[in-house]
Amino acid sequence: MTLGTLFSNFTPLAAGRDISSRLRRAVTTKRPSRTQQILVSLILLLMTAGPTWAATITVDSTADNQIGGDGACTLREAIANANANGQTTGGDCFPGSGTDRIEFNIPGAGPHEIALTATLEITDPVILDGTTQPGNSGACTIPIPDRPDYVLSLLGPGVTGSGASTAMRLGVDGSTIRGLNFQGFNFSNLTVPTSNHLIECNFIGTSADGSSRPGPFDGGAWGIALQTASSNNTIRDNLISGNGIGIRFQGSNQVGNQVYNNFIGTNRAGTAAVPNTNGVWIHGDNDLGAANQGNLISGNTANGVLVLGTGSRVFTNLIGTDLTGSFAVPNGTGVSVTGDGNFVGSSNANVRNVISGSTGIGVEISGSNNSVQPPCDQPADRVAVDL
Repeated sequence: MTLGTLFSNFTPLAAGRDISSRLRRAVTTKRPSRTQQILVSLILLLMTAGPTWAATITVDSTADNQIGGDGACTLREAIANANANGQTTGGDCFPGSGTDRIEFNIPGAGPHEIALTATLEITDPVILDGTTQPGNSGACTIPIPDRPDYVLSLLGPGVTGSGASTAMRLGVDGSTIRGLNFQGFNFSNLTVPTSNHLIECNFIGTSADGSSRPGPFDGGAWGIALQTASSNNTIRDNLISGNGIGIRFQGSNQVGNQVYNNFIGTNRAGTAAVPNTNGVWIHGDNDLGAANQGNLISGNTANGVLVLGTGSRVFTNLIGTDLTGSFAVPNGTGVSVTGDGNFVGSSNANVRNVISGSTGIGVEISGSNNSVQPPCDQPADRVAVDL
């Protein structure tokens, strides 16, 4: 029996009728074979089981609420339903099961600003893709200096005067956060106590055009805070400026994190400072930089890079210069190493750092058994080594 034969006996269902009972009557008008019984059982299982596929959920509103049945899908509703793998908001945002994808199609040219009243808590893996918002599509295909102004922003109390002090917390492994602008959060933009995330192509701490820090600067906010044993994350192609600490490795036993192709402490063009107090605090078996894909870490008022703990590798970065490596955008101290057994720079020209232009010390070492090879210190730098 084919599916066409099986359903040839059906007439359209009236509203509220039970498809399972109709199916059973249709296939029992004749004595079914064993094969037919198995086929019917499989169809009933598929009809009655919950969805087992991931869904694409489309956000179409800048509101920050969970008002069920109003016809609008807000970002907070989309995340709540993705977390639950089910409906929590009266049918406004339809989730699937597993790693849902949240996209954006908010009407109008923008900019589109979502003022967060509370932290967005992600407790089920999700792909949150701001590059799907019309006008924002170039955020991950164009180098940072050439990107258009972001049209999709999450706003905190530094801009709105009230609301969430932390924008987003990744409470479960395996999410992607892409193509968003975070502004005005006075505790943390992204708090990450979990692992295996991809954080890419965001403007974190700056205005939507990447030229300044909106709102008052209190020095306390973190751009990205990797907490507890957060490991195996990739942080790339972001502008992370105007924060207290751009990226902070905060927990213990963090390994396998890769941070590359970011601008940390500068404007979008990579020509002037939009300072963090500290650019990066790093420790553990993690990489700051990658072969041919280093970070620009400049314009930070205290340390460009502070190396804590053991086993970190810092290489292929421009530290204290502009994007061309030709002009100074000074950090206070270029690189400060207080831990033991870390690696800064290399004799290999392809993965060396350029550390220059510091207003204070270029490279400062107070730990032991560190391998430090600053390859390009300009006369303005003072290199203090205490082994």
